Amino acid sequence: MEIKQKLGKAQAHLYSVWQSLRTDDSLPLKADITIRDLKYFTPYYSIVHLNEAGQPAVLRSGTGLDELWGRNISGLTIADISPRQTRGHFTSFVEHMLAHPCGGLSKDTFTAENGDIFVRELLLLPVQTKNGSTVLAVMAGVKGLGT
Repeated sequence: MEIKQKLGKAQAHLYSVWQSLRTDDSLPLKADITIRDLKYFTPYYSIVHLNEAGQPAVLRSGTGLDELWGRNISGLTIADISPRQTRGHFTSFVEHMLAHPCGGLSKDTFTAENGDIFVRELLLLPVQTKNGSTVLAVMAGVKGLGT
């Protein structure tokens, strides 16, 4: 089964864009993924990097993600925005993908700060910056389940 068949619509779209930008076995450049490429999925797109303290953090977040958390999550660490019950595991997962560039898929159910319950599916794909460091292009699929 092809990986795209296991992904939600937004994640499959990011995967297609990412694949189309790859040359040989190299990673695409972050700058090559444009808002135009992402179409109507940009509210759920973000970039994750290692901050100055060496912690995985959100470099830039889409408006849909900010709305979900009830604040701008750009600049916050993965630990800051992860549900308490999965914080350590998910932070380690993201750290590993930044240290050893590979793609990953995370699917879980969590409770937001306002008490709403969501199913979250995240596709994390490595991309390179112009200076050669690796960051993660992340597409979130979020489905509300109520409170």
